Amino acid sequence: MHKLIRICLLIVATWVAMACGNQEESQYLPIFDDSAGVARGDNDKEEPEEDTEEPEEGIQQLSELIKNGGNEMDLIAGEIPYWNEDEGENWTQRSSNPAPFEMDHYFYAGDGAYAILSQTIDVSDIAEEIDNGDKEFQFYAYLRVYNQTNPDSSKVIVQYKNDMGDILDSFESFESTAVDKWERVEDIRHAVPDTRSIKIMLIANRNNGNNNDGYFDMVSLKTLK
Repeated sequence: MHKLIRICLLIVATWVAMACGNQEESQYLPIFDDSAGVARGDNDKEEPEEDTEEPEEGIQQLSELIKNGGNEMDLIAGEIPYWNEDEGENWTQRSSNPAPFEMDHYFYAGDGAYAILSQTIDVSDIAEEIDNGDKEFQFYAYLRVYNQTNPDSSKVIVQYKNDMGDILDSFESFESTAVDKWERVEDIRHAVPDTRSIKIMLIANRNNGNNNDGYFDMVSLKTLK
């Protein structure tokens, strides 16, 4: 009889111990995540997903080469930073009549019958890619002129030069005489082998009045990879 009572007490004690132990362990019981198809604990932190998405095949990465292409930088002693006055001495910023194509300013030749503003970009650091025929360039700019009878004109020339300064290849846009909108000019081409610099020329020609009102904005030269 006493033996039977001891067995019963042992069973009850074992059951109580198991119940208490399960209650503590239940905090860490795994929960099945249907969306992921795996089990995880309540205390497990979900790590942010790592972005491993690769760029789509065929998408090109662009690298801007022209500095101050919209003439937005402050003038330095009356001069436009990063640009050279090849013809004319009054190149400056303009901001109204007409409005800029983008942001606050654009290039304006001032007076003088014929004016050229230029910037030369050194591309010798990618000479190997150029000589292998692997480097393509995209140029574009927006042109416009003042609204008047017999309006002035604006155009751009892009010259690809070797290290001696010889012109190997070039692009010349049409002469814009658009008085009511900004016209985009664009050219995409592979630089010919031995190209070591690219010269951008903004050319304004006066046909009427005292000012040379050929305007330029958003001038850009980019490498296509």
